[in-house]
Formats: sequence, structure tokens, C-alpha cells
Amino acid sequence: MSKSLKHILLPAKEQGWELSLFSKTSWKLVESILEIDKSTVIPRDTRIALPASAVVTVPLIIPSADHLTQKGIAQLQMEQSGLVKSGSASWDLFLVDSASTLSIGVSLVDKSIAIENQLIDQTFDLAARFYKVGDVDTILCKREQGRWVTIFYKESRPFYIEMIDSIESISPQLKSLFIQFSVLGINFIPEVLIIEKVDDQDIDQTDLADSLKIPMHQLDVINLAAHDSIDLQLVPSFVRVARKKRTQMKKLKSLVLVALCIYTIG
Repeated sequence: MSKSLKHILLPAKEQGWELSLFSKTSWKLVESILEIDKSTVIPRDTRIALPASAVVTVPLIIPSADHLTQKGIAQLQMEQSGLVKSGSASWDLFLVDSASTLSIGVSLVDKSIAIENQLIDQTFDLAARFYKVGDVDTILCKREQGRWVTIFYKESRPFYIEMIDSIESISPQLKSLFIQFSVLGINFIPEVLIIEKVDDQDIDQTDLADSLKIPMHQLDVINLAAHDSIDLQLVPSFVRVARKKRTQMKKLKSLVLVALCIYTIG
């Protein structure tokens, strides 16, 4: 992340969005936005953290190589899984752990994104998933726009995100995922489960920790963490169309201006 201040638009805990101002050392809430419409002003430097409902994540073990080669390998695997259509631009690859060659492939689900077309100068990425969780293998369970989301971290970087129906769904989810991770060759042994506190829900820590055999912590606030990764090139289709139209309009204006200059000189 750039050393300069950045605005980040995060999915709110229950409804809407939260616009925060973030630096290497601190972050603060600037504004709560119930719904983004034509009157909403979002700074141009804002990084929009797409909600978990709008992305599909795939953990991938990819041999060490240059990024372009790794992305080609990832594209083949994701196309074979039906997660990316051939020629799709709305996906990207993010390196999680170089030692184990673990990466995360992220693909957009355009139909689930309800944002006004005015957001064409912003970056769409995984900013919301970089929380202060420590360096050990960690599972974070938090609320995003009224739904529970589990995020799996290795080396403090997210490598898998999945929505669940309730806290009680964590146990069967983990049993299934651990088998999948083992098949993929992903060495993941969670040392802590962090759950975001919700006012109207009482979570039985003892029963959950005993069933999962993982130490559990509940936190009122999950703090954002700085990261030095390159922003993912995740661009919703309506944004690509809007940017293309804007570029065409600029070219048209330039041609008209040149024609006027020639006419005036003539």
C-alpha cells in the first residue's frame, strides 16, 4: 500500500458501506453510506473492497516463475474449474506465500455488484481482507452487509474467502475445507479463530472452541492492516464499459478540436 493516505470503501457490518481514511499507522471512519447513488461523493483515490458476495476466491499452488507465467497457469486452472471465462478481464492473481508457492485467484461475480456507474476512477480489490490477524495460520469470521464471512490467512495474507449462513456453520465448513486443502497440497493448520462481536448474538465460545479444537477470540473491532501488495486488477464490466466510453469521448473531442483548428487556420 502507498505510504500516502488512502480512502477505502468497506462493506459495512450490517448494511451499506463505510468510507475510511487509512495510512500505515492508523485508520479512521470518515462516513457511513447506506446506499451508493448518484449523489454520493467517493474520492478518486478510493480503493473499493468488494463484498464477499461479489468475488470467488480459489487457492492455488503454482510453481515459482515470473508473474505472467504464473497468471497463465492460474487462468488455465480457473477456466477448467468454470470460474473464469476465456478472455475474461475481471479476475487476477495474488501471491500469498512464496515459500509454499501458494496464491489466490480472485474472480468477480458482476451480477452481484450493485454500485452506481459513477465509480470509474477507483480501484477494486481485496483491501477489506487485510486485517491485523498476526503471522500464524488464522481463520477470521466477521460480518459483511448482514452476512457472515470466513477468511483464511497464511502469513497474515488472505488466501480463501467464503460466506456462511451462521456461526454454527463454521464446524462443518472447516471439516470440508481441510480435506480440500489437503488434496490441493495446502499446508494450513489454524492456530486461532477470531470472531467479530455482534450486539444481538451471543456466541458460546467454549462449545465452539471445543468442537473445533482451535483457540477462539472475540473482538469488538477488527483493525485494518497495511500491506505492500499491488492492487488487484478487478474491474466490474460496467466500469470497463464506462471507462471505454469516456476514452472514446476524449478522442472524439480531440478530433473535433483539431478539425476546428484546421478550419480556423484555413
